[in-house]
Amino acid sequence: MSNIGLGNFNAANKAEANQFYKDVGTLASEYGVSMNLITFKGDEANIEALQNMCELSGGEVEIMDIGNASDMIGNMFDRKTIAVNVEAQVKLHKALEFRNESANLMSHNRKTLVKKLRNVDADTEFTFEYRLRSLDELVEMEDIDMNTISKFLFQTQITYTLPDKKKYMKVIT
Repeated sequence: MSNIGLGNFNAANKAEANQFYKDVGTLASEYGVSMNLITFKGDEANIEALQNMCELSGGEVEIMDIGNASDMIGNMFDRKTIAVNVEAQVKLHKALEFRNESANLMSHNRKTLVKKLRNVDADTEFTFEYRLRSLDELVEMEDIDMNTISKFLFQTQITYTLPDKKKYMKVIT
């Protein structure tokens, strides 16, 4: 519980508690553990700090209506993990850039996005948005002629471990 004991969010140690949950999320990520948060609509929990912990570890936040909590919790336990240590790496054409993605997930001049999905089930989704770079940036690129280019290729590389403990990579171009 985030309201008592270790990680307590009282007024005196809110910054310390935020750092505690960030550290927990980072540590979980390093060990391949995803952390999920279950909370109820209208609850006064400090979702921001706890959500950060979940995101760092590749987990999710479930906000439930108290009226159907038992059904939702039952559905969560019915989900079977199909792969662990899942990481998706998306590489864009140099004329493209990602939209609405955290800068700490990107590299190579905003052309590569690395997302650690951790444990996935059949319902896990991974989405991203991209756009054409600004006209000023495109003009500076000497090796791109916008009058002749007809395709902007990108590639997704997904690495994962199956229950048989073998590691795999799937490449989609």
